[in-house]
Amino acid sequence: MYAILHNLVVTPVLKSRHPPDISKLKTVQKMTPGTVLMTNSAGNKWQGGRGRKVISLQRSDQRFEFLVTKCALLCLKSFPKVESLGSKNRAISRKSSDWERLARHISVFDYKNVAAVLSVAMRNGSSPSAMVMKLSNAIHGIYTPHPTPSQFDIDLAYLTQSIGGPRLLFAMNRSFNLPSYRSLMRRQTIPVLVPSLFSPSFLEVNANVEHFFCDHQQPNTSTCGHSLLVDGVALEEKCRYLRSSDSIVGVCREHGSALDLRVRSQESLADAEDALHGENPRAHYASEATVAAVAPFRNSSYSAIPVALSGSCKAETGEGMALWLRELIRAWRENEDGEKRHGPLWSVATDGESTMRSCRFQVCMSQELAPLSPLYPMLRYLPGLNLFTGLNNVTMTCDPKHIFKSTYELYILKLKG
Repeated sequence: MYAILHNLVVTPVLKSRHPPDISKLKTVQKMTPGTVLMTNSAGNKWQGGRGRKVISLQRSDQRFEFLVTKCALLCLKSFPKVESLGSKNRAISRKSSDWERLARHISVFDYKNVAAVLSVAMRNGSSPSAMVMKLSNAIHGIYTPHPTPSQFDIDLAYLTQSIGGPRLLFAMNRSFNLPSYRSLMRRQTIPVLVPSLFSPSFLEVNANVEHFFCDHQQPNTSTCGHSLLVDGVALEEKCRYLRSSDSIVGVCREHGSALDLRVRSQESLADAEDALHGENPRAHYASEATVAAVAPFRNSSYSAIPVALSGSCKAETGEGMALWLRELIRAWRENEDGEKRHGPLWSVATDGESTMRSCRFQVCMSQELAPLSPLYPMLRYLPGLNLFTGLNNVTMTCDPKHIFKSTYELYILKLKG
């Protein structure tokens, strides 16, 4: 039956070059028991194409005639869709060529924020040609996207700010669209180490411990022993303005304690200038920064975190250094974010410089290990072992290369007599 319908109705209609207007189709008249004739509103017979005036059926079944007529009407309705296939194909071809242009543009030009440009364009419902235009403008600096920075970009900007300072961060922001300094401050809490104008005090160290070892900066850390590391870092000899304390920093702690370094008036600034550049200088620029940091004894996350920073002209004695080093140890022991949360200090480590070596001996060899200590039964029978420690059993340590260096220097002195 399907073959008969196809030959009688579908084939003649599809071969017609000029199909009639369906809206003008009026009736389907039944002429004789074997003939069906289609007329329009004017009463004219419809020419189905190529001389076909009448669709004849050689059957008398009226139901079959109704099915054939219905199929003919459905075929006529499908003609507008057949005619629109050409325009649709052209539109699809044009869109595919736009996507090819976009892919070619991305493959040729190395632009970092391609994802940002495309995401903004797609969110705005832009076409492929508009995306190509936006990408071209972004490459040539005409258009700058401002996407929400990823966590990787924030971490990279933070590292750039920490190592190179605000100028390098500004250059990276212009070149690679990293977050600016203000965006970084809004999205990430960065602890700031407060430098000491003079020798590190208990309150200054206490504030730095709270900044760097709070729950926000050090979440879910295990309790373990720690080592206090003290060393010197070379500085550019010049003064700077510290906004947090409204003071001048960059003066040595050995002689700066006799000066008023707060920026209160023009007279205080003139007095500081005279102390540094007068005929009889009373203070010096800090040529070295003494940095104290705390490092944990564990397998992971064992980076040293600074807790104190102070400028020096290397005129400090071991006794003077021992005074503020004891205050630093006390601040760690009494702070809620120090020993109570992270663990005690087990050792103090410095380099082999004479002042630091003298300070280390004064702080870490002040008393003998108590017999009630749990370590005493294990260590008392070791011959030649020095059982002297500091307060709370803090021991001292040193870089082995400094020990070898000191031994070698003593050996050379003995040879020279």
